[in-house]
Amino acid sequence: MSMIQFIGVGNVLRNIAMWRNKKVDNAVRDALNKTRFKIETTAKNKAPVDTGRLRASIYSKMNGDLSAIVGDGVQYGIYLEKGTRNQKPQPFLIPAVQAHKGEFETNLKRVF
Repeated sequence: MSMIQFIGVGNVLRNIAMWRNKKVDNAVRDALNKTRFKIETTAKNKAPVDTGRLRASIYSKMNGDLSAIVGDGVQYGIYLEKGTRNQKPQPFLIPAVQAHKGEFETNLKRVF
């Protein structure tokens, strides 16, 4: 099972108390929510398919107030993502995050 967790956005905002307000929190949460769905979709499109089990297991969810998780629900997902001694990597999660990182950062800059 592999998983990418987006953390730190909430910690940064919590450390900058003067910037915290409901409007900012909602804007950050909205940007994070939109981005996690896009990452999930991209990961599903990039996932290698044999039986379709990996692709069907890819999910995203909000994890607390200002963090999200995108991952898969199969035990072998990490081996496909990173590869093994006998198998080349077939990454799907990390490239999906990279594909949407700039967009997420742009959306956050609009908040501030």
